[in-house]
Amino acid sequence: MPDLKPDDFFSRNKQVFYLHQPKEAPAFEAAYIAVRETEQRVYDDAVVRHLPRIDASHPLAREWAIRENTLKKIRHHLQRSRRSRTLLDIGCGNGWMSHHISTVKNCRVIGLDLNRPELEQAVRVFGTNEKLAFVYGDILRDDFPTAGLDVILLASSIQYFPDVSLLLDRLLSLLKPGGEIHILDSPLYASAEIPAAQERSRHYYQEMGYPEMAGQYFHHSRESLAAYNPKLLHHPGTLAARIRQRIKGTPESPFPWFYIRKG
Repeated sequence: MPDLKPDDFFSRNKQVFYLHQPKEAPAFEAAYIAVRETEQRVYDDAVVRHLPRIDASHPLAREWAIRENTLKKIRHHLQRSRRSRTLLDIGCGNGWMSHHISTVKNCRVIGLDLNRPELEQAVRVFGTNEKLAFVYGDILRDDFPTAGLDVILLASSIQYFPDVSLLLDRLLSLLKPGGEIHILDSPLYASAEIPAAQERSRHYYQEMGYPEMAGQYFHHSRESLAAYNPKLLHHPGTLAARIRQRIKGTPESPFPWFYIRKG
């Protein structure tokens, strides 16, 4: 797909833009969706339309309150810039976060995923938004506009990539000078913590009946980001974070928020 530009995605905002045509659903996709259904993370269109707000009786209500808090923080960060920005949301799923960020003035959003059912749902629910586009593709293998993006979000998605350096080098090549990568709501460990975390994941997916998913869920260290000079915008567990949570009454993310700037 030669000379692809971000504008090309927004010309088809009412349908999924395919960077490649899948011949058949990969085994990972079926197992991933099945796990999400078991975890009660697959919702009907009416629920998706209102996310991150969800019924207080839902088993994941607290998690969604955390995601709502994260959304407020990233929106606040983006609102500080007055210039127009094109943002890529990697692992956008059903598009709820992409949609909310697209409502920030001067922001338009490309939601990217390999989960076709949720991408199709995202188009059904949010497809009339002209500042929003949903794309099926593999960020590491498919052609993408080089140096065409201002911001890239990895919100609860970095754990599905096996090699952090390979991923970040690729993402930096897609950013304009001064562009930003944000890693949010994702577990990152001290190196010594990784073996125990891997064992917990193996046990979790074994108990669920999808042991193959353990091989698709990766555990990265905070040290793996060091070469990219990340800035820590949220440090969970600090006294300041606990005070904010107590004063505001809203749950803080248990995961760090890292910011990497190109150049």
